Amino acid sequence: MKYLIFLVALAGLNVSGPSQQSTRWRGPAGNGIYPENGLLKQWPTGGPAVLRSYGELGQGHSSAVVREGFVYTTGMTDETGYLFKFTVDGRLVYRKPYGPEFTQSWYGTRGSPVVVGDRI
Repeated sequence: MKYLIFLVALAGLNVSGPSQQSTRWRGPAGNGIYPENGLLKQWPTGGPAVLRSYGELGQGHSSAVVREGFVYTTGMTDETGYLFKFTVDGRLVYRKPYGPEFTQSWYGTRGSPVVVGDRI
């Protein structure tokens, strides 16, 4: 599921027009409504085409966050949480550990990155 969310976020970058600037959860107003134009009204049979994938995110429940031409997400490998930064064409910029993840009940990351200025 995490890979699908990441791929859908990357696919959304190919839509022409201004991109969403807010990295707030559920969009700029926090209500799940995104003010983008030109989005599909209905997905094609079988879903959208996979444009890019990255199989080394580890486990987790993080959303992908798009900000100023980069995609950020988190994942867990061997009980360590990592922050990933990708270019919009899917190239890994970095994978940085941020510490041990909670592993009780559900295994993997539980938070999505938030970008504020030059901080994540």
